[in-house]
Amino acid sequence: MPRERTITDNIVRYLRTIPHSAVRKTHGSIFTRAGDPDIVFYQGVADPLTGDVRLWRVLALEVKQPGGKLTKIQAHRSAELRKAGVKVYVVYSLEETKALVDRKEV
Repeated sequence: MPRERTITDNIVRYLRTIPHSAVRKTHGSIFTRAGDPDIVFYQGVADPLTGDVRLWRVLALEVKQPGGKLTKIQAHRSAELRKAGVKVYVVYSLEETKALVDRKEV
């Protein structure tokens, strides 16, 4: 079974290849809040006429090994973020993340 860190690193590498996007990988430290998702993905869209890029969506991704569960603090933080309108997802693989990012309605 792949380690959570390996899955996370693969997802971050993939997300960094997407045009008009930025990726923030959180690290547990005194500068982050307990329970924050592992990855925050910002994706923009370019105006076809002007080329100007505007923010399209923000996805917060909590990465788990297959079968892994959120801790209580992660579940609480995810609920807080969802109340603020952030789209929070638990992902278990690179393939699942690719499918999520490919969905335009997300």
